[in-house]
Amino acid sequence: MGAEQPTARPPEGRRWPVVVLAVAVVVLLGVTLGLLLNRQPSTDVTQPPAPPPTLGTPDTSQDDATVTGVARADGCLGGDDDLNQALLTAQEQAPISETGAAAFAATWVRWGNKLPRPEGEAALLEEVLAPGATDAARGDTEEPEGDFTLDANFAGGRYYVESFDSDQAVVTVLSGGSGTANGATSAPVELWGTYTLTSVNGRWHVQDATAARSVEDIRSLGVLYVGGC
Repeated sequence: MGAEQPTARPPEGRRWPVVVLAVAVVVLLGVTLGLLLNRQPSTDVTQPPAPPPTLGTPDTSQDDATVTGVARADGCLGGDDDLNQALLTAQEQAPISETGAAAFAATWVRWGNKLPRPEGEAALLEEVLAPGATDAARGDTEEPEGDFTLDANFAGGRYYVESFDSDQAVVTVLSGGSGTANGATSAPVELWGTYTLTSVNGRWHVQDATAARSVEDIRSLGVLYVGGC
């Protein structure tokens, strides 16, 4: 059965992108905090799934864990079995460095865009947000209506560190996403946004989330993550 034309919307206090999947507005959780989910999904959930979007073609300069001698960020920090635990692990293990900030941001995005949402997300959110976090970072924990699944994946994902010092980092990230709407496979999507992270007691916390750059910018400027899940 055909579905209404999906659309993307600007930030409205969710942790990550806000998007219409099939016939309902799916406010992507956690990592969706206030982001714009710029995506081009199918207009009919009965269509065969489209091929995954190309987030970037690795070249020989990015075949290993470094680029020109600089380490690259881990796209699967904390693993992918239990995203609540993955987020806490990433917060504990991510160093206060550019790659550490990018690695933590990737796990935050994976956690925040997960549908169905992880149990206990509201309590975990308080542990991960920075003091004085913006509404865009805080978001909305209401479960979207309808039968939806969604997973963000950083295999082939990219990041760009806008700024960094020992107190704060601003990181832009791009990932792929896949899921279902009312039991039918949805077309792959791309998720991207810019996150302001603050160092509190040696751990990264989320301060703000915006959609400051276009996906074209990130493809052009971004560095490939190592691995990804």
